[in-house]
Amino acid sequence: LPPTPPGGDPYMFTVTVGAAGKATAAFTMPVTVSAAPIPSVTVAAQGGLPADAGTGALATNPGAQLTVSSSCSAPAGRALAWSLDPAPPAGASYPLGLSGPALAVAPGSLAPGATYTLRLQCTAPSGASASAYLQVRVNTPPSGPPCAACRVGADGCVKSGLALVDKFEWACPHHADA
Repeated sequence: LPPTPPGGDPYMFTVTVGAAGKATAAFTMPVTVSAAPIPSVTVAAQGGLPADAGTGALATNPGAQLTVSSSCSAPAGRALAWSLDPAPPAGASYPLGLSGPALAVAPGSLAPGATYTLRLQCTAPSGASASAYLQVRVNTPPSGPPCAACRVGADGCVKSGLALVDKFEWACPHHADA
C-alpha cells in the first residue's frame, strides 16, 4: 500500500468472524501506512487473567487492581499514551499514570459488567506511531435471592438448632454469576 498522506484518512481493515448457527462479530481497525519505520508495540495483562470463552476478552473483578505491561521497539525519546474506551467512571485512578510502559487501574475504577478496550499508542521521535489493544471485561457480582444458613439434615431450611451440636451450611439457591 502507498503511504497515507499527512493528515489523510487511514485505510480501514475489517475482520468478521462467524460460524454456522452462531452470531458474527466484526472488528475494524484504522491503519496508517508510513515510510518511516513503525514501532512494534505489545501489551499484556499481569496476573494470569482468564479469557472470556465467548469474546476472548480478559476477565477481571471490579475490586481487583488491573495491571498491564507493554513493550515498544521505538528508540529513546518515544512517547507512550494509554487510553480506555469507553472512559471509566469519574474518579477512576491510575497509580502509574497514563504515559508509562505499565498501566495500573486501581480497584473500584472499572464498572461491573462493562467491557473496556485498553490502547497503548507508542510514538517514535520520527513521528511514526503504532498501537496495541487489549480487551477486558469486568465481572458482575453474583445476584439472586438472599442466601440462608440452614441446619444440616433438617427438612427444608431450618434456621434454628442446638448450640455446639447442630451444624449449619450456607445455601444460595438460584444465585447466578454472569
